[in-house]
Amino acid sequence: MVVMLGVILVLSIADLVLTLTYVMEIGLIEDNPIARLVLQTGGPVLLVVAKLSSVGFTIGVLFWARKRGIAEVAAVIGAVVMIWVTGRWVGYIEASVHLTATIEEMEHHSQGAWMMLAEVETD
Repeated sequence: MVVMLGVILVLSIADLVLTLTYVMEIGLIEDNPIARLVLQTGGPVLLVVAKLSSVGFTIGVLFWARKRGIAEVAAVIGAVVMIWVTGRWVGYIEASVHLTATIEEMEHHSQGAWMMLAEVETD
């Protein structure tokens, strides 16, 4: 049980770090509607608070109920989901490497420049 909770914690933090890195430095299409809403309303700080709060609460509840079979099942499901999310990140990172080369090539042949929305100042 503790191993499953550790997997959930470590992979959740990795997901958060990757999300913040991409959304602030590279650009990102956020598939998670909750994370997208949190980023739109409160930015990266609120995302960190929301992610750490939700993961901390979940791990706390599952640890508290660790002797119950349903908690063990939930921990395994949570770990599997986070492993799946990590696999999606691997695919996204691999795809972004190819996309970056394509964007650089397009930039080389055009008048415009690649921009991230974060670079545009709004009034």
